[in-house]
Amino acid sequence: MDISPERFRLRQLLDYLESAFRPLSSHKGPEFRVVTAPGAPSEPVTDESRLRQVLRTCSPTR
Repeated sequence: MDISPERFRLRQLLDYLESAFRPLSSHKGPEFRVVTAPGAPSEPVTDESRLRQVLRTCSPTR
């Protein structure tokens, strides 16, 4: 597996999480919130596509 770390905008990832998981939680009842820690970088460096893959794998719908 190739990993390609790059700088990306955290806000885009948070927006993706909101759009992908909020509809699922609203139908099933639990509250869904995306919260970032104070001081979290606005442009972290990681492989964003792999991070999204991990987040999808960990979703409660699987």
